[in-house]
Amino acid sequence: MVALTRERALLLNRVEPRARIIGVDPDPGVLAIARRKVGGAEVRWQAGMGDELPDLLGTESADTVVSSLVLHQCPLAVKRAVLAAMSATVRPGGKLVIADYGQQRTRLMRPWPSGRSGSQTAKKAPGPTPTGSCRD
Repeated sequence: MVALTRERALLLNRVEPRARIIGVDPDPGVLAIARRKVGGAEVRWQAGMGDELPDLLGTESADTVVSSLVLHQCPLAVKRAVLAAMSATVRPGGKLVIADYGQQRTRLMRPWPSGRSGSQTAKKAPGPTPTGSCRD
């Protein structure tokens, strides 16, 4: 599994103790705090941006990829790049899990219509990977 925040990585480790959890964040300070607060959790912390996941971890290398409270900070082009990277990193038949908030302007980022149950298959976002940061 790949998680993009310290809290979610630790939660995933508690829920799925046999899973290999990798937390990715671009900020060395955040990673230092995360490493100090892991307790006995088995979490590997990796410096990097969400749109670099295939380069950091390998294409089709994860059963589940989780993004938590990241995308609302990103410009649309970076959101697309992060979603494409997540999609490239997850194995066929794997899961993309996205937890975020904020008004989403694009259909891809809006909630699924009410009354629908089950998971949805994410599609890769088209276009090249833009440069930029979610914190720009």
